[in-house]
Amino acid sequence: MYDHAMEFVLDRIGDLRDPDLHDGFVDGIRLADDKTVVLSLRDIRGQTFTMQLIGAEALVCDDFWLGNIIMSVWIVSGIAPQKDVLDSLFPPYHPAVDQAYHDRHAQFMELRVKQITAGERVLVRIDPSYGCTLTALCREVLIS
Repeated sequence: MYDHAMEFVLDRIGDLRDPDLHDGFVDGIRLADDKTVVLSLRDIRGQTFTMQLIGAEALVCDDFWLGNIIMSVWIVSGIAPQKDVLDSLFPPYHPAVDQAYHDRHAQFMELRVKQITAGERVLVRIDPSYGCTLTALCREVLIS
């Protein structure tokens, strides 16, 4: 979809280090097709980036405002994800719901953890200083 995908650098826990988007901006989000999410991002120097979430399986974007300031971007694959981040995509059922649903949800979550840890899926999280919190599960991330 976009030319010139770049190599990006993560630290050992998945925090995006290069490009450095800390204090940058989430300028837009678009569903390119039924399985691709395209994020328009900008760093504090004004350089723009496109992040493609390819093979998207789940997406939650809360509090998208004018001027969404990025605190951190996490791209997690090949390591165990944080439970609370994964729970934000697939929240547990209400305690009053029949136990069979809780059991199925636990199996579903266990599979997602295994897929992320094995590098078969990517968990993406943008935490804001202001505005948009974005969490997604996809098969691949490209930045250009």
